[in-house]
Amino acid sequence: ADAPAWMGAIGMFNLAGAEVIGVEVDDEGLNPAKVEQTLDKLAAEGKQPKFLYTIPTFQNPSGVELTLERRKELACIADERGLLILEDDAYIDLRFGGEKKPTIYGLAKPGSVLLFGTLSKTIAAGLRLGWCAGPVEIIAAISRGRTDSLRNTYTAALAEWYISTGKLAEHIDQLRSIYQQKCQHMLAALEREMPAGTTWTTPQGGFFLWVTLPEGVDAVDIIGESRKQLVDYIPGTSFYSDGSGRRSLRLSFSSVSPGEIDTGIARLAAVVKSAIPVTTNAD
Repeated sequence: ADAPAWMGAIGMFNLAGAEVIGVEVDDEGLNPAKVEQTLDKLAAEGKQPKFLYTIPTFQNPSGVELTLERRKELACIADERGLLILEDDAYIDLRFGGEKKPTIYGLAKPGSVLLFGTLSKTIAAGLRLGWCAGPVEIIAAISRGRTDSLRNTYTAALAEWYISTGKLAEHIDQLRSIYQQKCQHMLAALEREMPAGTTWTTPQGGFFLWVTLPEGVDAVDIIGESRKQLVDYIPGTSFYSDGSGRRSLRLSFSSVSPGEIDTGIARLAAVVKSAIPVTTNAD
């Protein structure tokens, strides 16, 4: 899986008893060379991975986007090495910058990728409707195991109407504009307030950005003080299967106002500054 990866996926994999192995995500997304290194290491140990889980577009939690070249490389790896890729594209419609890129599903041979999408990020967060496309045998197995006991047929019908009338496309255009403004506002606040040594990603879409704190500052250790200041975030450790990421945290700009962003980032910056270790020069 991505490292860091969406914590919901890590939680589900752990509950299923899976061994989750993280592969580094950098500013260009998942690194195919490190995927191959991991596959080689597992092969040497006599292990065959079930699948690779990744969010290539506006990744959760980092907000980064997989480059076109890396998408092609991952598609080739999937085709040539028989690696099933689970491509989670929950945020693909929420692009507000950069050029649209093809899905890994569209680049790979049929049967190599299982593609997921959702309406919960575009129509409404409480609308738990999604879809998947991929190998026939996997879709058939999913269909046999599905349960419809919690599905609301009325809201499903409303969603179908919203899509077929073109209203969803209009709504997504509005969301892109809103999220772009909020993202730019948060980036400006981080630039203005955060101490030297702090870095962050610059998303071109989605909901999130990823902050790396100065050396010696632990996102887990300072979260209590941050919450006392009425500012919350999710520490990086929640997104790694091995407990890494203590210097990192995820911020979301999707549901906060510009004023809340300004206040929240200023308060968070003050907490971070107070946690930076004091160094003294020896005589």
